Amino acid sequence: MASSGRQELLNFTVTPMLNAPLPLRLGAVSEIEMDPEKGVGAKGYALPVPKGTRPDSMFVVCRRAGETTELFGYLNDCPHVNTTLDWAPDKFLSWDKRMILCATHGAQFRIDDGYCVAGPCVGQGLIPVTVTLDGDEIMLISMTSE
Repeated sequence: MASSGRQELLNFTVTPMLNAPLPLRLGAVSEIEMDPEKGVGAKGYALPVPKGTRPDSMFVVCRRAGETTELFGYLNDCPHVNTTLDWAPDKFLSWDKRMILCATHGAQFRIDDGYCVAGPCVGQGLIPVTVTLDGDEIMLISMTSE
């Protein structure tokens, strides 16, 4: 329940603050450093928002299996204390690449839906954004999940 209220608040306040029209090109999927054994990787992107606005970044997790590529986009904002999740640029995943990991307090989130399964914000979730693949280009379609 707490995450849905937070989602409504962020959707209301973040969407109008983008300083660029949607869809927005984020970068090439080939730029994401993939773990060759696990077939997964992540990359962060700055959001075009006014200076001082939070959250000011997002990230995309890319998962590949054969010819299939899945993308999962989230705002880079932990629901526990509203800090960024990455401990270094583009470092969003646990050592085994199975979970999204918050560097501040070790919260673990499922890649598929951003739901927190371990740590101080169990039961809450990351705020999803809608991304898609257009050829090799990752496109931000919406600041909400659709």
